[in-house]
Amino acid sequence: MAGLDAGLVYNEFPLMGGGFFPPEMGFLNPEWRNYLENIPVVQFVHRWLAILTMILIFIYAGRAILREKRSEASFKFLILMTFLQVGLGIATLLSAVYLPVAVLHQLGAALLVILMSATLYQTWPWASSDSA
Repeated sequence: MAGLDAGLVYNEFPLMGGGFFPPEMGFLNPEWRNYLENIPVVQFVHRWLAILTMILIFIYAGRAILREKRSEASFKFLILMTFLQVGLGIATLLSAVYLPVAVLHQLGAALLVILMSATLYQTWPWASSDSA
């Protein structure tokens, strides 16, 4: 996103140019180039991968907390940071990439990777204290 300045187009959410899909979908040939070089398509993919990732993280952390009775604060922080990260992404877009918000979004991504790694480690079967 940042390398293409993709946040500078379609500064609206959730629609893009009044529709769900940007009008520029599929302009480039071969088709795969759209996902790497077509700025509106790159933004579209980024948006919806973020939403899908948020849903999957909520399911993962919610299951760990509710079903597996995990009480580690890292799962709650993971949910909070995921929500915050998506909010920062939308704020970055709506602000036409206001630099302080964009930098927070970048830092949020790094923190989210760290939190996800920590919680995955905590739930990994070999990390269990029962296996010792």
